[in-house]
Amino acid sequence: MDISEEDYQKAIAVVRKCLSGSVSNLQRKLYWGYGRAASAIDRMQDEFIVSPMSASGRRDVYPEETHELWKELQAAKAQAVPEGYQLVKKPRPLVGNNNVDFSQAPEWAKFWLKDGYSKRCLWTNKRPKIDVDIGCFVFPYNYQALEAPDFGFDGDWSKSLTSRKAMIEAQEQKG
Repeated sequence: MDISEEDYQKAIAVVRKCLSGSVSNLQRKLYWGYGRAASAIDRMQDEFIVSPMSASGRRDVYPEETHELWKELQAAKAQAVPEGYQLVKKPRPLVGNNNVDFSQAPEWAKFWLKDGYSKRCLWTNKRPKIDVDIGCFVFPYNYQALEAPDFGFDGDWSKSLTSRKAMIEAQEQKG
C-alpha cells in the first residue's frame, strides 16, 4: 500500500517522538489501519529510520544521522549512473531448493521452506523474514502453514526459502 508523502512524514514524526517503531503505535497515534501503518514502517526500515524487527519483536529507532547517511548514499548512487540509465534494485531469486515440486502444494501456498528451529519443512502463503539470532523464520501476522515434504533439501535453513513464482519463472526460462 502506497501512502502519501505527507502521511509518511507524520508517521516519521510519531516514531521519532515516541521512540517506537511499531506498527501498532502508528495505528493508535494516527488512527490508521494495519496496512497503511505496516507500509510506513516497512519504508522506514528500508530508509534506515527504524531497525529490522529483533527476536523480541522490537524495532529500534535510529538516530537522524543514520537516515541522513542513507540519503547521501542514495544520492551518490544516483550520480554514479550514466545519463539515460536508471538504477533498479535487482530482486533476489527465491529458489533455495531447485527440487521443490509445487504441484504437491496446496493452491494457497506461495513459498516452501525448511525452518531452522523445528527442522520442519513447510508450505506457507506469506513470505517470512529470516531471524538469524534465533535461527528460524519469523512470519507476518495472519499466515497459513502446512507441513511439506523435504524434497531432499540438506542445505542451510536460511537459504531454503523457495517461491512458487520464482520456480515458475525459472522453468519458463529453461523451456
